[in-house]
Amino acid sequence: MKHKIYYLFIIGLFLSGCVLVEPFKKFLGTSTQSLEKAKSSGVSKIYDYKKEVCFNKTLTVLKNMQAYIFIEDRQKSVIVVMNLRKSEDLKKQDETDTTELGIFFEKQELNKTKITITSLSKVLLSEYSQKIFDNLDKELAGK
Repeated sequence: MKHKIYYLFIIGLFLSGCVLVEPFKKFLGTSTQSLEKAKSSGVSKIYDYKKEVCFNKTLTVLKNMQAYIFIEDRQKSVIVVMNLRKSEDLKKQDETDTTELGIFFEKQELNKTKITITSLSKVLLSEYSQKIFDNLDKELAGK
């Protein structure tokens, strides 16, 4: 009888997996749900490149900016970064900015990708979205 209850419990966990994943991700701090909700107020740009190319070049740009890549999920087409410096004062104090910035990739027409940058911090979004897009433009031009 105990084995049946144990197996039913395990089967129940697998069947409710979708329900349990998001709370677990929130607990670990790896949920992108709040950033996904903020996409409508994000900054977007469409590029004439495939999604994989844009994703890879964006990673290069972020690494060059010395951003901490917190989440890199190719399957969900999202990158979440932290440690973007808000000002020179933070660099001098060697403080880390843990506010998240989400970068979402959506395939558009053939060989076109929409990139949306979002954050719950409007200051961080306005300060870094243009820097990322400008650096990505240069990186793609040197492709």
